[in-house]
Amino acid sequence: MLYTLSRFSPLHRMLRKLAYTVLWRLPGPFKEWALHAILGRRLPYRVVEAGDTVIQIGAPWDILKSGRSRFIHFLRRVGPTGRVVVIEPDPTNVHHLREYVAQRGIRNLTIVPKGAWSHPTRLRFLVDPSNPAANLVEDVLDSTRTDLGRFQSSEIEVDTVDRIASDLGLHPVRMVSITSNGSENRILEGMREVQRSAEFIATIGEYRRFPLLAEYGYVPFGGDDRGYTFRKQSFAGGG
Repeated sequence: MLYTLSRFSPLHRMLRKLAYTVLWRLPGPFKEWALHAILGRRLPYRVVEAGDTVIQIGAPWDILKSGRSRFIHFLRRVGPTGRVVVIEPDPTNVHHLREYVAQRGIRNLTIVPKGAWSHPTRLRFLVDPSNPAANLVEDVLDSTRTDLGRFQSSEIEVDTVDRIASDLGLHPVRMVSITSNGSENRILEGMREVQRSAEFIATIGEYRRFPLLAEYGYVPFGGDDRGYTFRKQSFAGGG
């Protein structure tokens, strides 16, 4: 799986380009159906049920175009009675998301055009036009990286997941999926209320990297298609 490789490695870039060459040429509904036949039985998707509310943080256009965007498969799981909210700050990604929603006539997907963070503010955002799945907030940038020339800098509005969920009237939330390239801990800081009802949180990265997961009462549940899914112990114990 690509997520097990460093996204900065030549092998990762080669495999990504190869996968996109194939997936981008397939008809959208067909590849989404085919991929869901596989992914729908895996974490984090298989624990989501009809009628659930899911928050997806991050939805780059290249992964959307490949049919692998997580929100697509969450939508299939929650069905028409459920709801998916996508939090995405990059205007280009938001444009593609809105086109997708309009073309498919989707009514239960809400797009929030801002980033998720520990508190409301504005931040510098680094965008890779050729690989938006690598976009990241400047505050979490590894200063030793040698590939910064491929990024373009912009400014984005960010807010807490708690405030976004409150504004949208989201309660309870079954799953929060975070694909954010290093902002995970700051995002977790801003969802102290949402985590109370969220049975599952999915992240890219291992448990030890996110101490707030343990503070909130989450334990490893299993590997998923991008990283790991964690479950709140109170739910596992029937509480």
